[in-house]
Formats: sequence, C-alpha cells, structure tokens
Amino acid sequence: PTRKVLEFAKQNNVTTTFDLVAIQRPDLLDLIEPCLPHVDYFMPGFEEAVMMCGLTERREIIRFFLDRGAKHTVFKMGAEGSSIAYMENGQVKETRIPSFNVQVVDSTGCGDAYCAGFIMGLSMGWDLEKCGRLGTAAGGLVIQGLGSDAGITDLAQTVEFMNTAESLPMNE
Repeated sequence: PTRKVLEFAKQNNVTTTFDLVAIQRPDLLDLIEPCLPHVDYFMPGFEEAVMMCGLTERREIIRFFLDRGAKHTVFKMGAEGSSIAYMENGQVKETRIPSFNVQVVDSTGCGDAYCAGFIMGLSMGWDLEKCGRLGTAAGGLVIQGLGSDAGITDLAQTVEFMNTAESLPMNE
C-alpha cells in the first residue's frame, strides 16, 4: 500500500518524503525498495541506512539508494550532523550540515524534529542546505529537553536558533 500511495502522490505532482521507524527486519530493504522510485526525499537515520544496505561508507550508501530511485537521500547522523545528497549528471552531489553545540538531555524525537524542520523548509521553497539547517535547529532544540517535543516553540524562534547557534566541527 505504501508504494501505491507514493506513486499516486507523484502522479499528482506532490513532493514525497520517506522516514523510517528503526526496526530490524531482514526483509526491510525488500519492503522499501519498490517505494524508492516514488520518493523525493529518503530520510532514514544513517544507522538505519547501513542496516538496510549492508554498506558502511557514506558515499557508497548514498549511491546505493539513489541508484534504486530515491531522488535525494537525507541521512540524519546525530552529533555528526546530516547529509543531503542527489545525483546530477551521473555524479553524487552531497551537502553536509553540522550539528549545533547544545547540551544533550534526551534524544527522543530528534530525528522526527529534523524531518519536520527539513520539510518545513521545503514547503517555504528554501534551498537544500537551508532546509537541512532548519531541520538541525529543530532537532537541536528538542535534544535540550525531556521528551519528543521539548524545546520546540515556533518557527521564528527556531529560525533564530538556526542563525545564532554554534555549529560542532564535522568529521568527513
């Protein structure tokens, strides 16, 4: 049913996103792969992506999902930030977004907050880097409190945090 819904959405010019619930199933890739050609933004956590494809190198994992039809990969990588990638003229184009330097209290809901911020940015017509920064800001606010919606107030304050918070250094 998920593939049919995504296919219908694409036939009607709707932008599609696909996030996962971290479940360990040996057939997870078999379930998801038919959906990928209908997904504009495939948004798993990096560890989920590793589990599904069995690869460990980020650029190989990006290509794995892009080659199977996803238009973009958006990997949430915790303290390592995020990765947003797509294919252009046969080449992978990747943007890395650093995490913000915040006090970690509870990571519950941070991935969902990231996705919500990213999608909000898309809905406002922002470029991918700015969408990723808004997602990072939403996750960065949530992680500072207890529970899945701690720290989230409104768009204006989230954007202010995005523009003023200190970024963590990133590893390649």
